[in-house]
Amino acid sequence: MALNLSRLSDYFQCDGYKGYRLVYSPQDGVTCVSLCSEGYCHNGGQCQHLPDGPQCSCASFTIYTSWGEHCEHLSVKLGAFFGILFGALGALLLLGILVFVICHFCGCSMNKFSYPLDSELY
Repeated sequence: MALNLSRLSDYFQCDGYKGYRLVYSPQDGVTCVSLCSEGYCHNGGQCQHLPDGPQCSCASFTIYTSWGEHCEHLSVKLGAFFGILFGALGALLLLGILVFVICHFCGCSMNKFSYPLDSELY
């Protein structure tokens, strides 16, 4: 008599830990599999199967931090955001000062390109 997985669950149970589920494969037969082995945590979170069920420990990246029950949300760290913002503003300020100094001391005067007001146009 052929039995399907729902029928086999009457005879085999995954006792001891919550969140395990019964899986059948031709190589291993009927086994209990944790949700951790099936991609329970996202964004590099580490899964740990505790007696109460699977739990994710979220990982932090260089400028991002993940959060949520399954580490499904990503947020930019505040310090990294301000570092990028003020770094970019500082670079623009230095570039502006450099252009001003070059134009001022190397003869890029605006007088060369201006026309006298008292000249007549023909």
